[in-house]
Amino acid sequence: MPPFRVTLVVASAGWVGVSAAAAVGPPSPPLFWAGFTITLALATANLAAATARGTGPVARAAHVGLALGAYAAAFPAAHALLGAGHFDAPPGAGPGAWAAFALAHLLRAADALDLVRDWGAVQAVRHTSPTAAGLLVGFHLIAGAFVVDAIGRAAGRARRTFVGDMPRTMAVVLLAVFARLGLAACVAVLLGMAIGQLQNSGIRVFDWRAVPLAAAAAVACLGLLRLATRLRDRSMVGPADPGDALGELGADAGRPLARAGAVVLAPASVALLVALVSITGLAANEIGTAGMAWWAVDQALRGADFADVMQLFDLRVTAGPALPAAVLPAVCLRAAGSAVVGVAVHRLWRLARPAPVPTR
Repeated sequence: MPPFRVTLVVASAGWVGVSAAAAVGPPSPPLFWAGFTITLALATANLAAATARGTGPVARAAHVGLALGAYAAAFPAAHALLGAGHFDAPPGAGPGAWAAFALAHLLRAADALDLVRDWGAVQAVRHTSPTAAGLLVGFHLIAGAFVVDAIGRAAGRARRTFVGDMPRTMAVVLLAVFARLGLAACVAVLLGMAIGQLQNSGIRVFDWRAVPLAAAAAVACLGLLRLATRLRDRSMVGPADPGDALGELGADAGRPLARAGAVVLAPASVALLVALVSITGLAANEIGTAGMAWWAVDQALRGADFADVMQLFDLRVTAGPALPAAVLPAVCLRAAGSAVVGVAVHRLWRLARPAPVPTR
């Protein structure tokens, strides 16, 4: 390991220990902000080292972990040095409670679609002031940037999988991406309710009526995936590179689906679209056309907000419909917002760090 990396690792680990020691001191806001400046500098240096060319997977994971660890150590220090009113922590909250707090927000930062907002008893410490929310925005930004860049990279690889005229290609790509995001959302919704039920056993969180709806939506998404495969084959649209892993994955995924029968899956995709239109109509009757438009803007913004500013500050364009089934179009709108921002962030990243020119 190069000397500068060793120095950075040692300095970051040592600073985590210093922050932990400061977490038991008397209130002193200037001391905290001076220390937080050092925390930001170390986190930035670790992120730069993680994204530098030639960095291996292990070193990249280590630097990202150190950046998040150094930032997470600032939360108990803020609770002690900034005084009361910023965090709701039980008396004598130890390292375990603060680690759970950081882990809960790490999971919420990775939740690009904001499907899970409250992790119940896992998160014994909660933020209670705009200052604390602002500190958490930076933490979510560090983790969320990597998630949204991965979304943009996946969308770019999906686009490069196909060739042909642009309208046809984009139609097939968007259909395939929508189907995969829908499958992930079906799993995430049920998983989020299950976790919430485990952490809140005294109230009803898991709704069994959502299981058949999620199963029907998953079948519909498989139908969309099969439809995208059929359109790709019918339009003579194939992988741009025979060695492209995503292209090979798409080709392999079509075979078992073909055995399952397009007679069942293709109508399921139509049923999904009909369900979206029906749910949208019911929600519009509840809150009106203008309210529905503002709600759609709110959901798209939440998907695009990978730093979770709206979630942490509890910002909302409109309350939206109370219809439980409205979660389906909400997930679709958030997925679209995440995909658009992911592509934009990934392209900006490529402009900042252009790919090396291959040499023969």
